[in-house]
Amino acid sequence: MIVVAALVTGLMLLKSTGRLNDFVRVVADLNNVGDGLPQKSDVKYHGVLVGEVDGVTPASNGQPNFVHINLKPQYAKSIPSTATARVVPSNVFAVSSVQLVDRGPGAPIRAGAHIAEDTQLPTVLFQTTVSKLRDVLVATGRGRDDHSVGILAAVGAATDNRRVKLLTGGAQLNRLIAQLNDIVVTDTGPSTVKALLDATEGLKQTAPELIDSLHQAVKPMQTFVEKREQLTSLINGGLTTVGTTRQAFDNHTDQLIGITTELTPVIGTFANNASKFQTIFQKATQLGNKWFEEPWKPEVDTPNMRVNLSMTPGSTYTRADCPRYGDLKGPSCFTAPELVVRPDLPETLLPQNYKVPADLQPPRGTVVGPTETS
Repeated sequence: MIVVAALVTGLMLLKSTGRLNDFVRVVADLNNVGDGLPQKSDVKYHGVLVGEVDGVTPASNGQPNFVHINLKPQYAKSIPSTATARVVPSNVFAVSSVQLVDRGPGAPIRAGAHIAEDTQLPTVLFQTTVSKLRDVLVATGRGRDDHSVGILAAVGAATDNRRVKLLTGGAQLNRLIAQLNDIVVTDTGPSTVKALLDATEGLKQTAPELIDSLHQAVKPMQTFVEKREQLTSLINGGLTTVGTTRQAFDNHTDQLIGITTELTPVIGTFANNASKFQTIFQKATQLGNKWFEEPWKPEVDTPNMRVNLSMTPGSTYTRADCPRYGDLKGPSCFTAPELVVRPDLPETLLPQNYKVPADLQPPRGTVVGPTETS
């Protein structure tokens, strides 16, 4: 039994990690993985989820990062071996994903294949834009302890489906900074904002679909800062709850041991009579079904049944009722009454003293009692 349980547990663990799934396992050679690729990050091709990241081997000795990818077999056959890979933000929680880029026809990708990093101009411009955007956020930040989210909200709103407004606002801001540089700065080199504007303009011309990724790159940072206090309170509350629970267990260890010890015979009784519980529940189910099928009237929400109630006069215990075992007699054979003694009814319960309620009186002239017949 223990061996079977261990095998089942092992199979469940392997299944939960995906090792039993029939994946097409490939490797993407990427120098740039953004903010990192957690396990099970999405892998998309033409906007369709085709797999997930199994793990990342960090770069070393001049080698790129090796991103191990599990592709779903039904999609792998439609992905050409000429496809390249790049890392882009995928959702509002700043989780990166791998995007496979179609670079022309080719044979279907095979297990063990290495996917090259996409080095085309749109990808380079996108990475440059995100990098410059981070430089802008760092330069305009207000310190680690400042909870203000003004700059993040402003950049997030500016990049939310506003390509034209983004470029126009950036151009105006660039002119203001250029004029300010002419007055207060001796270095005439391009500013960070100018570099951001140039990268965004180039990105718009070469791959406009990646402009929306700017908003996805900014919005998560804004959301995290806005909810940071709530997250901190939640974590602190969880730690307090765990600490209180642990203290409660520590303070009542003896009682818990006593409870579990005293429950042992109870559980044993249940286990020894387990076969009888099925019959009990079956009978209870039958009784419930009969109750709702026959006595219960759902239209009036009231039970209605015929009951036979028989009443017999009570009698006292006599010596004739005492237990006898051969010549051996019980104590009551000598102490109980010898004759039946019937208790007298109270005066109010005697039939001749019964008074019929006013609303149940028979009509005037009715003869109560036996009548003579001729």
